[in-house]
Amino acid sequence: MFLLVLAYFGGILTIVSPCILPVLPFVFSRADQPFRKSGLPLLVGMAITFAGVASLATVGGAWVIRANHWGRFAALVLFAVFGFALLFSFFDGVAVLGFGSCTYSIRERCSGPWRSAG
Repeated sequence: MFLLVLAYFGGILTIVSPCILPVLPFVFSRADQPFRKSGLPLLVGMAITFAGVASLATVGGAWVIRANHWGRFAALVLFAVFGFALLFSFFDGVAVLGFGSCTYSIRERCSGPWRSAG
């Protein structure tokens, strides 16, 4: 008997939860109509919609995990290239993204469209 009362109060708490509140107007607007003609199609439609959204979230979550793996690999490669560029000077004079080449010596200036006039 205790479990039945507990389940009843759990259902009442479910009605008050924020997730169910937007659906209540649809349910109450059909309260005066027969269940088979009005309530059952509503429940079936909501169940199909929720199952579809959950399936899309599952597939999307798996895609995000795979993309995270390849994104992490790409970030590691970029950090390695940038690290080698900082450690060794053989990247000096290489044009990067069309901004021209820039060497970090005091007597030479950077060439490219963003250089200072003077």
